[in-house]
Amino acid sequence: MADFSFLKPYVLTEAYVDAHYEEVQFLKHSFLPVPEARLAQAEEKLGFSLPEELKAFYYQVGYGYLHQAQESSHNRLMYPLDVAAAYLRQGKFENGYLANIGLYEEPYKLLFYEAQQGCFAWLDLREKKPTSTVYYIGEADKVADSIEAFLLAYEAQPTLLQEFSATSRAKLR
Repeated sequence: MADFSFLKPYVLTEAYVDAHYEEVQFLKHSFLPVPEARLAQAEEKLGFSLPEELKAFYYQVGYGYLHQAQESSHNRLMYPLDVAAAYLRQGKFENGYLANIGLYEEPYKLLFYEAQQGCFAWLDLREKKPTSTVYYIGEADKVADSIEAFLLAYEAQPTLLQEFSATSRAKLR
């Protein structure tokens, strides 16, 4: 089973965030817990279970931001209901937002991490294994063999996805 304990020191409560908002913005990472009811709600909306490793992350850490001080990036591990909305093209993900990008139309791509506007890391729903391979933008852009490996690599190298982004953009030209 995946071990995300290296991110536990960055898990905050909503009360702490409300009381220390200015300070929180300057933390390296910040995460909020995900109530089990929200995971269940996301899976109900999707009509299928989230990948096991993603659920383990939500249970162990939650959702939130990595390297949040990087001004040019979102670096957001998406809330489960946002993952569902992106997959179903609802809310901010409807009206052609993702279709205009033209990279995430395949029904097996589950977006879970927003690096910057329009650039997402995704999981392949066709995989039936305990861990989830992480891809960035295109299918040739395999970042890691698991979410845990992705987060460990990103923890060590905050520019990891910028390198993949430059490679992907070059391929699109």
